[in-house]
Amino acid sequence: MAWLAQAPPWVTLLLAPPAALAPVRRMPRLLPALTLLLGGCSASEVFYVDDEFSPAEEAGIQAAADAWGTNGTAFYLAFGTPLEPDQTNHRAIVRVSADHMRAKAAEENAEGGEAYLHVHHTVFGLEWETMALAPELIDPDRFVSVVAHEFGHAQGILTHTSAPAIMSSHSSSACLTQNDVSLLVARFGTDPNEYHPCD
Repeated sequence: MAWLAQAPPWVTLLLAPPAALAPVRRMPRLLPALTLLLGGCSASEVFYVDDEFSPAEEAGIQAAADAWGTNGTAFYLAFGTPLEPDQTNHRAIVRVSADHMRAKAAEENAEGGEAYLHVHHTVFGLEWETMALAPELIDPDRFVSVVAHEFGHAQGILTHTSAPAIMSSHSSSACLTQNDVSLLVARFGTDPNEYHPCD
């Protein structure tokens, strides 16, 4: 069923075997597909998560997505999807090696990192993001905050703020802070009272 990883998100959600969709947390199997088809959420809100992550890493990814839940953002995660690091046809979270991360940094003339988010633009004006994580380079105590930081970039928050915050340059928080709220308000023009920071 590797071809499912290359299919559009709505096809994947409709045709994937039950084992592939069982990890779509807190949602019946057909709900994500029906929601996409009826326009309740866009396909871009579904992140397909590489089947190479360990159960502990999957739990960390879920916790990182949940960290943004206080502002009404919903990231739907489809765990257990066979993916490649250069996935380009839908939002994906891929597990990469330390060597891959170093090669990527060298290719882009950047300092080595532990995670990155790459945006792919399509001819239809869609944007698909690939979040690449190298767990072996991430301190386990910081895993949730690092992934939450990348989810912030996936929402279009491109700037960084001072610590403590999910969006600090050092990913210093695993929960939404006042500093993050300031970035969200600046990005989306929303009422700051809509958010529930942890500080």
